[in-house]
Amino acid sequence: MKYKLLSKLKMALATVFAIAAMAFSSQAQTTLSAGDIMFVGVNSDETGSPAADEFVVLFLEPVTSGTVIYFTDMGYTGNSAPYFQQNPNNGCAAGTGAVSDGMIKWTASGAVTAGTQLVIRVNPASGSISASTGSLSIEVQTSSVGQGMNFSAAGEAIHAF
Repeated sequence: MKYKLLSKLKMALATVFAIAAMAFSSQAQTTLSAGDIMFVGVNSDETGSPAADEFVVLFLEPVTSGTVIYFTDMGYTGNSAPYFQQNPNNGCAAGTGAVSDGMIKWTASGAVTAGTQLVIRVNPASGSISASTGSLSIEVQTSSVGQGMNFSAAGEAIHAF
C-alpha cells in the first residue's frame, strides 16, 4: 500500500516538474514599448529602382520569435476604436482605409537582435510585399485588391503598433 502511494506521489511530482519545465522553456512574444523601434528610412518613389514603396525600421531592443508588429499608413484618429481612419465615402468598402491606405502585419520568424534593420518593401504595381527578415501578411487591403499600402508622394505617415 505504501509502495503504491509513494509511486503515485513520485509520478505526480514528475508531472508537475515536466509541466513547469515546459512553461519556462516556451517563449512569448516580446512586448514592445514606445521607443523600442525607430523608423529610419522611407521611400515612396514607385518609379525608381526598385520600383516599390519601402520603409526601414531599426530595432533598439531585441525581440523574440513570434513577436508581431502592425504597420499602417492610415490616418490616426485617436485613443478609441477604430483608432485609424475608415472612410467608406471615398470609394473604399467599410473597414478599409483611404484609397491607398492599408495595414500589414510583420511577424518575427526568429530572434531579432537590437541594432537590426528591418526593410519592408511594398510593390503597389504587383501587390507583392517582402521583408528583409520575418514574414508579412496584408491585414487591411487598400481599395485596390491585393495591396497592403501605396504611399503617396507627399502627406504620408506610417504608424507601428
